[in-house]
Amino acid sequence: MSQNPEPPLLEYQVVIFADGDFGPQFTVMASSLKEARALVIEQHGDGEISIWNEEEARRIR
Repeated sequence: MSQNPEPPLLEYQVVIFADGDFGPQFTVMASSLKEARALVIEQHGDGEISIWNEEEARRIR
């Protein structure tokens, strides 16, 4: 029986903008950008949000 291990959690940096200015800045742990965005929206609501992972940002595409 093959087991599918869960993907590793990555640290995503988050900035929420309020009225065009920087708002709260924090990190979330998630297995993907999609999951990180869903967590932020669940906790803080939908709006102007910037999310990135430093390791992914440095990766050559």
